[in-house]
Amino acid sequence: MDGLVSEGVSPITAQQMRSLAVDASVNVPIEQTWVWYEFDEGLPGRSLAGFFSIQVDDEPVAVMALERVQKDGVEFLHTPNGPVWLVPQSAELERRVTDLIVTWARKENPWAAFIRMQLAFEPHKTGEWAKETTAERSTVVSLAGGEEGILDQFSEVARNALLKARAVSPVVVRDETDLAREDFSPYFALLDEGEVAPEFASWSLGTYATLIERLSPSHVRLYAARYEDQLISWLLFTISGVEAVCEWSARSAASADIDALAQTALAAAVDLSGEGVERVELREGVYPDSRQRGPLAFLRQELTGEYTETSITYDLPLNRISEGIMRLVSSLRSKLGR
Repeated sequence: MDGLVSEGVSPITAQQMRSLAVDASVNVPIEQTWVWYEFDEGLPGRSLAGFFSIQVDDEPVAVMALERVQKDGVEFLHTPNGPVWLVPQSAELERRVTDLIVTWARKENPWAAFIRMQLAFEPHKTGEWAKETTAERSTVVSLAGGEEGILDQFSEVARNALLKARAVSPVVVRDETDLAREDFSPYFALLDEGEVAPEFASWSLGTYATLIERLSPSHVRLYAARYEDQLISWLLFTISGVEAVCEWSARSAASADIDALAQTALAAAVDLSGEGVERVELREGVYPDSRQRGPLAFLRQELTGEYTETSITYDLPLNRISEGIMRLVSSLRSKLGR
């Protein structure tokens, strides 16, 4: 591809990034596509910095979408669920690429406090402030084989419980994306009633509403379960290519008695498979200092699909002054209880 440096970071277009991923047979997470920024740029303090390719020895080895985030008057950079690797990832290559990105970011964004990115291996040469923020655990469910194939990926105990619940206390599961787009408040209320995954406990009603409003139906889907006409659980998926990711969910306190979340997941998976989706990733964010578990954690425990402890998100320092300001403001807010 013309215009790429032999070693370092080069700006590219979203279409060029997609072409590189297709050539490498890599499915790009939705957060690394232009589609995501239809949502992300609707949030305060966020803007797209661009799309980039990282080359090593004249070969593109990774690509990333990068955003600028303003917080407490200070800017930092974020490549959500990125970089996307085009070649097999090793500790040596990842560290080489990380060094190239950090060096480039310090030059191009001299006042940015840090760059937030996912790494499979512990970073080096970043100083004592390289900060781990979240880890992610995923279970991937293949949608091949229809309903029976999906059921086969539940543990025997979970499958029997699900089938019994569906026979005795069936819930009505529907695609309610359009209803949620009109008014997300009933779904948001369920977050307060039941269990909330800790990584999304701070999301506002407006953030969820913006996500569903700005992403097209081909890229976002909300499936909801109702029992005796009452909303008792929902799962929210984003879709990119042949993959769907679910990391937003809620259920009522009473829904566990009828296995509502599993019934919702099964019906959603069957529906998505009919639209060409080949696999679903149930992604659970885990905060280092939190022991709270959200609904997805319990659903994942019922499945025997491919389990991965995925990349850890780190904040890699770029500018110590900016970072110090951000840390000071954060400390003052904590002391003031804000």
